Amino acid sequence: KIESVNNQFSAVNSSLDLVLDRISKLSQQIAETKAKVEILDQPQQSSQGAPGPAKAGPPSPEELYNTAYGDFLKGSYDLSRQGFEEYLKSYPDTELSDNAQYWIGESYYVQRKFSDAIKAFDKVLQSYPKGDKVAAAQLKKAYSLLESKNTEAGIRVLKLLIATYPGSDSAQLAKDRLNSLGVPVTEKAAPAKHPPRR
Repeated sequence: KIESVNNQFSAVNSSLDLVLDRISKLSQQIAETKAKVEILDQPQQSSQGAPGPAKAGPPSPEELYNTAYGDFLKGSYDLSRQGFEEYLKSYPDTELSDNAQYWIGESYYVQRKFSDAIKAFDKVLQSYPKGDKVAAAQLKKAYSLLESKNTEAGIRVLKLLIATYPGSDSAQLAKDRLNSLGVPVTEKAAPAKHPPRR
């Protein structure tokens, strides 16, 4: 029976890894599409203006973001992180600023630098509380805590995520992870002082 349970647990973990991989790829595709849409919405400045002044100032938000995101997709995580950090210094309050901060966290997470990842995901939660990356950042913060063997804190963050964003994809992944840890999932896990922030 124990062997059977272990086999089932391994199968669940494998399935969860596949789902997480798919979610990560979907997130990347959404961010890429968003960046492309933003480029299409911008007037073609490079063809209208002289190249001299354009080179004197910082690169456009689209150039910076797309370059950093391209580096992430290629696996150049340090370079990607540097690009996203430069983006946030030059453009701290755009539609993609929360995404840039999120991908900084992802780059640390992929490199298994979980302490740095937690700090980066916390910045998403603190600096962009109404952004569309909050639930995903909370999920990855929880994963980072679990990977750092800080299981109790990781479970707390997963439960808070489920209570705060119950209908989100991230909440479903949080439930799956709690189930794989053998932790009972309740919708009212978070205290009342944490209302949903939309």
